[in-house]
Amino acid sequence: MSIIFYVNKFCRNNQYIYQYKDHLGNTRVSFGKNSAGVLEIVDANDYYPFGMNHLKSGNSFFGSSSYKNYKYNGKELQETGMYDYGARFYMADIGRWGVVDPLAEKMPSWSPYAYAFDNPIKHTDPDGREPEDIVIKGSDKKEWRIKTAGDDVVFNVPFALKNNATLDIGAGNVDPSRFAVGYTAQGDL
Repeated sequence: MSIIFYVNKFCRNNQYIYQYKDHLGNTRVSFGKNSAGVLEIVDANDYYPFGMNHLKSGNSFFGSSSYKNYKYNGKELQETGMYDYGARFYMADIGRWGVVDPLAEKMPSWSPYAYAFDNPIKHTDPDGREPEDIVIKGSDKKEWRIKTAGDDVVFNVPFALKNNATLDIGAGNVDPSRFAVGYTAQGDL
């Protein structure tokens, strides 16, 4: 497996529904035990970079149970097809917000409708107000940090990083949409 997942659980009809979430908080797989006590996948999701769901057989775009509605970045998918981020609603099909960013004056060089500085691989926007940086923290408490304009978001990974690293990309000198960070880990579920 090449992505580290985090597990959340919900209760449905006195049964637990577990959800695997990737490093960006996207709900990838929901599963639970059926009436025979056998594990079954009840929802599976793959996403385009800006959050639109890959539609394929077996996927639920909008489910009847509340656990199925938490998808991209772990946000609730509304019946309108928009994600509720709290401060505003996000339209994954066009990769933009429906209203102006309430903190737009802090980022005058960016469109007030742009999601995650137009780089959803690198940034997240947990409440719809401003994107955040990604900091990877290893089991040995070492950090790999990328300095940009947003606040820090820390992701704990279950392996040692062996050294601290900081990268200041100079937001005025580098096009952030041409920069990506990733890692690969192997393991069993």
